[in-house]
Order: sequence, then C-alpha cells, then structure tokens
Amino acid sequence: MNGEKHHLKLEASLFLQIKRGGRQLRLRKADCSFHLDDRLKIWNYCFDQETYLSEKPIFAKVTYKLNGGNFGIEEEDCLIGIQVLKTKTFISSHTPPFQHSSIPTLQHLNTRL
Repeated sequence: MNGEKHHLKLEASLFLQIKRGGRQLRLRKADCSFHLDDRLKIWNYCFDQETYLSEKPIFAKVTYKLNGGNFGIEEEDCLIGIQVLKTKTFISSHTPPFQHSSIPTLQHLNTRL
C-alpha cells in the first residue's frame, strides 16, 4: 500500500452524501498535499460544537487530483476524487482515536499519521 494517510473532518450533510455513495469529488484547500493512492479516514464532525458525531469513519482513497490554477479552480484549491473502500485499509501503528467510547481530542485527530 502506497500513499500517505489523512484524517478529514466533514460536516454531517457531506459525510452522509459520501456514505450513501455520492459526492465522489471534493474541492478542498490544497493544504494537505494529497497524492494518488493516499488513504483517507473521513469523520462526521460538527464544526459549530467542535465534536465528532460518529465513532465510525469512512475509509477511502484518493483516485484523482486536479491542482488549482486549472479549469477555473483557484490556485490555493485542489479537486480530489475519492473511492470509498469496503474494508478498513487505513493501517496504522497509532492508537485509534476512539477508545472505550470516548470522544477523541482535536489534537489527536489533526495529527497526520
């Protein structure tokens, strides 16, 4: 398995679209240096309350990337395509964020693996 691993937080409506099989493209700030085959752990998150809404993330991989400055995409943005993975292929030696039904700290999830 190649690629980096990223944790992403999405608001509930976007999270549910991905979970239901839609929303395969995502416009993002190009701040995470995504590459093809990078693994994503996508969390259902409420930004207003700064809390995680689910203990079960969506596992995905990056299948497409278009850098900003092309086709009307702003220079500081990028468009990524994702494929939701059926199995848990986000292998890490780190402790999972959720332990004993506890809510993870923001510092823990914002750390790139």
